[in-house]
Amino acid sequence: MQRDYTVDSGAVALTAGTAKTLLSIATGSVVPVDIVEMAFSCDATSTGLLKVEFIVFTSDGTGTSYTPKAANGDASLVAAATTAKINYTVEPTGVTVVRTWDFALPTGPFDFEYPLGREFTIPVSKFYGYRFTTTTVSPNGFCTVTFEE
Repeated sequence: MQRDYTVDSGAVALTAGTAKTLLSIATGSVVPVDIVEMAFSCDATSTGLLKVEFIVFTSDGTGTSYTPKAANGDASLVAAATTAKINYTVEPTGVTVVRTWDFALPTGPFDFEYPLGREFTIPVSKFYGYRFTTTTVSPNGFCTVTFEE
């Protein structure tokens, strides 16, 4: 059975017109991961837009280290080989956008679970993350990702 882990950004302050990486995962040198589920939300109460980008990057920025949390019984026995960061203060560089979602604000949460067998695989030794950009003033963004090793 696969081991499932989650990474949760918590509330991250956004600034209108400024891209902000909320969460990233970095695979180790021998263990690829499958992204199983992701959830995005924003607490904006005024009308605007939220752009969420799934990104890959070549050079990591500065964020808060985060220990992925076990999401099933098998994972509780083994620490994740994958590392994570949340709430970047210095953005990653060498960014390539893999996928973009646009949401009209205000909006409720968006939760997406990949169909079984169609998970997004991240190869070894790679950085992937989620970057938010909003047009509204000072909302908080939230991002949660579940992955399998």
